[in-house]
Amino acid sequence: MRAISLFLFAAVAGCGASHTASWETKTAAAPTGGEQTARDQAVKEGDDHWAKRDDRAELEAAIASWEKAVAATPGDGETEAKLARGIYLLADGHMSFGSDGKGKYGAFENDDAGKQKYLEMHERGMAHGERALVALAPDFKKKVEAGTNMEDSIDSLDVKAVPGLYWYTTNLGKWANAQGFTTVLKYKSKIKKFIEKCMSLDEHYFYSAPHRYLGVIYAKAPAIAGGDMVEAKKHFDLSLANSPNYLATRVLWAEFYAVKAEDKEGFKRELDLVLKTADDVVPEITAETRIEKRKAQSLMAQIDEKF
Repeated sequence: MRAISLFLFAAVAGCGASHTASWETKTAAAPTGGEQTARDQAVKEGDDHWAKRDDRAELEAAIASWEKAVAATPGDGETEAKLARGIYLLADGHMSFGSDGKGKYGAFENDDAGKQKYLEMHERGMAHGERALVALAPDFKKKVEAGTNMEDSIDSLDVKAVPGLYWYTTNLGKWANAQGFTTVLKYKSKIKKFIEKCMSLDEHYFYSAPHRYLGVIYAKAPAIAGGDMVEAKKHFDLSLANSPNYLATRVLWAEFYAVKAEDKEGFKRELDLVLKTADDVVPEITAETRIEKRKAQSLMAQIDEKF
């Protein structure tokens, strides 16, 4: 019986949606004349809009300005990484609530158009993350452009590439999760390897993000695919110990760990804590904190469906 299960797992893992890497498609050549000036101005405009990202229109304007910048001067890894993060925030923080912005978080009930736009946005984020990596890591660029797959190329990355690697992987993870179980299985090993690489380079990046992400991976995956609730708890605990006021960790703990552990009281406790926390508990990410509180409110409303 176990042999049959393993066979089915292998078959399912080979299915699922696929993503084409940015270096596998041709890109237009950069325009000539005044590129650096145009790039600098567009980056500054994007940064100014980003500072006001609590307003969705300002977030979208930041993305548009940064995309203008990288069109003027391709190879700007820092701005490509900003784009991967900004697009992730737009998709996960706004588009995840559906076309009208009023649906259940991540549910897309009777909203195929909203789900498709959400998926396309995360694919854009993945593409910018890939471009950040090839710009920030010349040896990585040589390998992937020569045909080596990404998983076998990341050993060439150093700490400068962490923003590109992390935001690429977060976009990939959310995209795969929305595609469904078969796509999650297809990309699970790749996602885990990339986050472990982030961990080895900077385990405290973005409020202990590598530990937070590994907590989700171990909680979400079935045991046959490497799921491990002990490991999940360990990584969530480490993320919270180092960055207790980053609310996304508590939201993800409730969404993935508590639901799988059938810990209804823990689910309520953590989401209540999120909802009672001040918006400016971490002043530099007030916009992100407000988004996490909105997710917590939506998840709390779904408690009877989840337990």
